Amino acid sequence: MHKIMVHDPIPWKLTKAIIGVDEDYLIHTEDDVHIAEVFEHQDLERPHGPSKENAEFIIRAVNNHDALLEALEAFVLTCENHPELKEYDARWPEGSLYGKAEAAIAKAKIEITPPHMPLEWRHG
Repeated sequence: MHKIMVHDPIPWKLTKAIIGVDEDYLIHTEDDVHIAEVFEHQDLERPHGPSKENAEFIIRAVNNHDALLEALEAFVLTCENHPELKEYDARWPEGSLYGKAEAAIAKAKIEITPPHMPLEWRHG
């Protein structure tokens, strides 16, 4: 189906860490390999979003990524093997589900290169 990207094994887990007045969330593997932290930081000059909800969203996205991608790829393959489905799908007023699935698959496989963080945003 698709090439599995190289990353730490899933499922990833979440642990709450209270540091001072902040509630930070640690993302790690089942073997406790540290992957990332989601910070709360109650700084009025640089407020962050809700750390718990952001961390939970990351965990759900990562842990379900492969299954969602496989389901979309199976749908696209089914449409390709049954031209009548693809033709019927193209007439939907909301737009082609086949086209949306192909676009989502392409986005899921894009290699992301993060921008450099300004020095004043770095912690530590």
